Amino acid sequence: MPHWLVIDLEATTDEGGWPVTEMEIIEIGATLVDRQGREQDHFQRFVRPLRRPLLTPFCRELTRITQANIDSAQALTEVWPVFERWLGQHHSRLEGWASWGDYDRKQLLQEWQRLQLDSALSRVPHMNLKQRFAKARRLERPLGLNGALQLDYGSFYNEGSHGVASLGLAGGNRGGSGLLTSGALTFVSGSLFGPGTTTVTGAASFTGTNNQTVDATHTLNLNRGATWSAGNGTISTGTDARINVAAGTSFVDAGALSPSGSRYLAYAGNGSFNNAGSYERNGLGTTYAYGFNNSGTLNINSGTFLLRSAWNNTGITHIAAGANLASSESNFNNQGRLEGDGTVRTAGLNYALLNLGEMAPGTLSSVGRLAIDGDLTLGSASVLDIDVASLSSFDAISISSDLRVGGVLKVESLGGFAPQVGDSFKIASFSQLVGGGSFSQVQWLGNPGMTLSVEYNASDITLRVAAVPEPSSWALMFSGLALFGWLSSRRRRLAEQ
Repeated sequence: MPHWLVIDLEATTDEGGWPVTEMEIIEIGATLVDRQGREQDHFQRFVRPLRRPLLTPFCRELTRITQANIDSAQALTEVWPVFERWLGQHHSRLEGWASWGDYDRKQLLQEWQRLQLDSALSRVPHMNLKQRFAKARRLERPLGLNGALQLDYGSFYNEGSHGVASLGLAGGNRGGSGLLTSGALTFVSGSLFGPGTTTVTGAASFTGTNNQTVDATHTLNLNRGATWSAGNGTISTGTDARINVAAGTSFVDAGALSPSGSRYLAYAGNGSFNNAGSYERNGLGTTYAYGFNNSGTLNINSGTFLLRSAWNNTGITHIAAGANLASSESNFNNQGRLEGDGTVRTAGLNYALLNLGEMAPGTLSSVGRLAIDGDLTLGSASVLDIDVASLSSFDAISISSDLRVGGVLKVESLGGFAPQVGDSFKIASFSQLVGGGSFSQVQWLGNPGMTLSVEYNASDITLRVAAVPEPSSWALMFSGLALFGWLSSRRRRLAEQ
């Protein structure tokens, strides 16, 4: 099957631009594709320029190529024979080569002539993709890449560092190993593939009724968050693919189309969805999440967020009343903060949520009731935060099955509430208490004249308020003990005489 070679060069330049005659190649990126746009092979090398070996700040910023990349590279006279040997294995099927615009062709012609290099590319046709794009779209004039990248079919290969005003995918594919920075992303369908990186600096949207793919080894950075409209679609990730949501931004998941509907996040491969911002799970149905890592905030406002692989939570997860956090995995651990008034559902009756971080019914400053459907283990590093606002308003957890106790119990009074001696609060209910453990420490952040005793009952844990003896009472008690000791000692001495 005939193949085409897509070439993207980077060259020395400065602000305002240089004539082609003054520019030197500093990177060669080439991707071999078949007529369906599928990548067959690719080549990439940095090149050390000889006339101006020190890159300008403008060039480094534009190309994302560092001076270290260049300093460790070979000159074009050494790199080009390596490229020709790579190309030679595909030459029999090579129908032609292409580039966006005519710059790459002119730059290569200049370098071949200046350095007296021979190339197989000089003997096959060249296609100007910018002109072909303008003709296919019936544009009055060809556009630069900074305003042209709408992919409805076929594939576009980016082998350098480029920027576009917006990237639209509606059946097409963006491939290659380079960095593409886009001011916006509209992802209807299609794929991002290859070992490159796509960074979106503005608004991004995923069409929830369709399927989108971030394929193997590709990285998608959402630096201003994204929206995923309602639907039963899928955002897939291939092996080692990554979708990163930046800190200070939001990824809004609008849910499925019905209460019984489902959608899939980071589905299929061994990829990951890394949330450092705020993931907002809204709407109906269930979101099945794979490779979900949360160092920011996961707000499950409605519906169900179901973990289909091990969960790495070092941030905050809030489950609103009526919403669910569920797991189908035996390894279900929380290392961050888990809070809210909803339900945590484990994989089954004999599966446990292992809390190694903070668990706070309600929030850290409001009371609530958090339900665990399954077993709960409060590990040695666990902190259970309980707020008490009145005798009838206080935090509690309910566990449908077994509870294992450990870690720290932290109790705080809210709104100036001052419990009285003898007051009690049932903070946990369960089927049975197993393991014979207890809290290693109980911290009371309230009236200093009170202390708490913990009663571990057959099906609940209850806190009971007790008084701390006043300093004068301690003094009287100690003086009484001292007097008793002196009298006892005196009697022994008299008896011995």
